[in-house]
Amino acid sequence: MSVLELDISTSPEAVFRANGGGSGAFWFDGPADGGATFMGFPCTAQLALRADGVVELRDAHGTREERSDALAAIERFVAEAPPVASIDAPHTVGFFAYDLVGLLEPHVRPRRDASAVLPLAWLARHDAVIEIPRAGDARRVRIHAIDDAAAARCAARLRRAAARAPR
Repeated sequence: MSVLELDISTSPEAVFRANGGGSGAFWFDGPADGGATFMGFPCTAQLALRADGVVELRDAHGTREERSDALAAIERFVAEAPPVASIDAPHTVGFFAYDLVGLLEPHVRPRRDASAVLPLAWLARHDAVIEIPRAGDARRVRIHAIDDAAAARCAARLRRAAARAPR
């Protein structure tokens, strides 16, 4: 686990505009009373649970499908994430659709038809997450990463984004 502090010399908005939009990018604002903002950019792995119950996994090894227990696949995906340097920094993010209950609870059958194309669950795992303080110097960021290499990759990405961003 690694923590790296860095001066980005630009606004958090400019950094996100320069980096966001990639698959799995996120921006979470913490509590208004001094909490931090967290950002993550390209993810290292993704899990999508399709409406037909098939789990699709994407990572450095490629894309594969599982036709097994969806809840167990979600639990395994979250548990396999290496820890980042701070327990407060999110590194597995995503959503669960209301209609997921149909796969988990046999007595509940939400109405879905063949046109339902959005996943029932979608998760992304990040090897580095940026923490931006909401109080004090918001240009001084902290990178929480699984290791020094992930922190260095994230720092290089931030420096490139800061150089391209308007001041």
